[in-house]
Amino acid sequence: MAGERYCAAADRRLARALKATWAGRVSSGKGVGGQRGVAPDGSAAEVVEAVHRAVRNDQGGLMVYTVGISVLGQWGLLREARMLESDMEADGVAHDVYSLTALMSAHAHHGDVLNVRRLFRRCCDVARTRTGREFEPNNPTTLNALLLAHVNNKDPEGLFDAYYYITRTQRVNPNIVMVTTALLAFEEYPAAWAFFSEELKRYKLSPNIVTYNNLLSACHGDLDVRGAEEVLSMLEEDCISPTSVTYTLLMALYRRAGDVDKALLMYPKVVDRTSIPVVRELLKCVAAAGDADLLPAACKAYTAAVGDGAPPLTLATALLSAYKALGLRTEQDALYKELCTQHRYLPVEIHALCGGPETNTSAS
Repeated sequence: MAGERYCAAADRRLARALKATWAGRVSSGKGVGGQRGVAPDGSAAEVVEAVHRAVRNDQGGLMVYTVGISVLGQWGLLREARMLESDMEADGVAHDVYSLTALMSAHAHHGDVLNVRRLFRRCCDVARTRTGREFEPNNPTTLNALLLAHVNNKDPEGLFDAYYYITRTQRVNPNIVMVTTALLAFEEYPAAWAFFSEELKRYKLSPNIVTYNNLLSACHGDLDVRGAEEVLSMLEEDCISPTSVTYTLLMALYRRAGDVDKALLMYPKVVDRTSIPVVRELLKCVAAAGDADLLPAACKAYTAAVGDGAPPLTLATALLSAYKALGLRTEQDALYKELCTQHRYLPVEIHALCGGPETNTSAS
């Protein structure tokens, strides 16, 4: 018995060490864009090999497989996560709720609602076998994966229905992460605020910065600038510091509401000014302002964000649109040609993001 406990503890230590190593590689920005959800170059094979090596040396089992599947899922590598699951089953390692949850999260990343529901039913079967209770598990991470599948499938109605089924029909008390995810079902601030205040009061929860950012997202549906400023006041009252995501959401809201000057005032408050979402929004603000004097700083941020790799298409087309808005046809043509010839983007992809084929067709 003592030996089994020792092995389980070693399993946990190894799993934690592997997870910290792989998470660190993403957060350090090594790889494609340094973004969460993007695997550092060559790391998928590294993850799989590390898991297999641990299993061969009797240094790991279920927990190590779970961490491997979880990390691959976070990087959006669904095929690799499923292959690792097949290896796990071939090794005779049975799933538990946590390993199935890791696989659910991998499918949720792709908005694969059907497979997430299938895996959720397996989670319930596993938990029911162990507890004898219906509707198990009530693990918030498992339930949140079910909600995230609807978010990534762009299905706000399905998201809201799933949340209410879990919390009202099955009477599972949500945590703040689940409430935060459910906020993405709302496209207007008043409805989001009503839901937010009711759930926090009902379940005695404390919001975090992600909760408030999702509440800000709801302001975009009806361009509710006043609602956004109310959210900022709540952040101040709760002594929560805004993040780069907060200011980027505000930049986008003010720009879309026609107040480009106020949008640009948000940019200096951003900590990570060369992250891809921030630079993309800055370029959109430059295009909306129609001020060529703003372009050099935005181009400098673009160069820093791209680095030595290929520019993400959504970022490159934001620069293309800025050139177009400022009437810089030479620069526009040169970037269009670079995207088509050097980076192999299709003209139809570029035109779709730039608002139509009138952007340029000379390089196609």
